[in-house]
Amino acid sequence: MNFACASVPSLSSQSDMESALNTALSAIEGRGSPRSPTVVIVLTRTMPPELRRAATALRDAANDFDLPDLEKYSLPRGYLQIESLTINGDSAVFRGLLGPVPALGNRSASGCGERFEIHLTRVVRGGWVVTSATEVMC
Repeated sequence: MNFACASVPSLSSQSDMESALNTALSAIEGRGSPRSPTVVIVLTRTMPPELRRAATALRDAANDFDLPDLEKYSLPRGYLQIESLTINGDSAVFRGLLGPVPALGNRSASGCGERFEIHLTRVVRGGWVVTSATEVMC
């Protein structure tokens, strides 16, 4: 008797990561008017490499140390810091913070950011759909 050993694919291939991230980003960008601007992804040193690759493949990106108006904002308007994207089988959870977030001690800057948690489910054709989303300001 011969037994073959099949390798188990990783829980989140690069294409899964890109597809799930694109669905979450589209939900964030589409929450306002039809002309809501595309977000710029903030790249941090702690971001996992596969998430960094997915983010830079999908949207413009900037390093966290190279953002505009850092004296006023720790996270400028229109910039999104991805906190996590966890894929487990046919479910995914995205968490992120959208600016503006004023820099510590800057009382003249307005805004306080929006925190997002978006739950996704894989559909039959391999794409992802949003099943629930939470948006919290301040």
